Amino acid sequence: SYSLLDKDYKEKIRNNLHNIINEMVDNTDYISKSYNNIEYCSSVAINNSSIMDPRNVLANVWDSFSTLNLYPRVAFELEFYLIKTRKKLDEVPTPPISKRNKRQAEGTQVYGMSELDDFYDFLEDINKFCKVQNIPASTASSEFAPGQFEINLNSTTDLLKAADDSVLLRRLVKETAIKHGFEATFLSKPYLNEANEAWYSIFDSWKNRLI
Repeated sequence: SYSLLDKDYKEKIRNNLHNIINEMVDNTDYISKSYNNIEYCSSVAINNSSIMDPRNVLANVWDSFSTLNLYPRVAFELEFYLIKTRKKLDEVPTPPISKRNKRQAEGTQVYGMSELDDFYDFLEDINKFCKVQNIPASTASSEFAPGQFEINLNSTTDLLKAADDSVLLRRLVKETAIKHGFEATFLSKPYLNEANEAWYSIFDSWKNRLI
C-alpha cells in the first residue's frame, strides 16, 4: 500500500503524477491497454479528447507506475439497496417484499444467509449475467439495513477493466432488479434512519509484479 512505501518512493510518485498532469496539457499522448483480448485506445490525442475524461486520467496514472517499477492491484466492492418499485421517482423508497416468504425486508441481519435466500432468484441472476458479460463478481452479502446488499469484484492488475467492470456491474444490478419487479439504488443514503452505502476501492501497489 502507498502508506507502506518508503519516503523516496512516495516522493517519486508525487513528482510523477505532477509531470503527468503537465504532459496531458502540453503533449500528445497515446496509451493502449489490452481489454478482453480487444485492443482499446485508452487515451487519444489530447487536443481531440477531454483531459478530464476519467479513463484518460486513469490510463495516464496507471502508466506512470511502470516507470517507478510499481505494480498496482485494485478491487471494488459495491453496496446497493433493493427497494419496491415506485410509481414516481419522488416517492419515498420502501424495503422490498420477498417472493419467497411474502414478507417485507426488515431489521438488521448483517451477513445473514436467510436474507440472501429471501432474494435468491434476483442474486442468482446477477451471478449468471456477470458470467455472461465477463464481470468478475465473487461474493454477495447482506448488509446493515433491510434490502441492503454488497457485491464484490475480484482484484486485478488491469485498472481500466476494474473500473469498467464496476460501472457495468452497477448497470447490471439495476436492470436485473427491474426484471424481478424491484428497483435498485446506489444512492448513498436512501433512508434517513438506516445505514448508508458506499462504493469501496481497495488499492495496493507492489515493488514486484504479482500474478
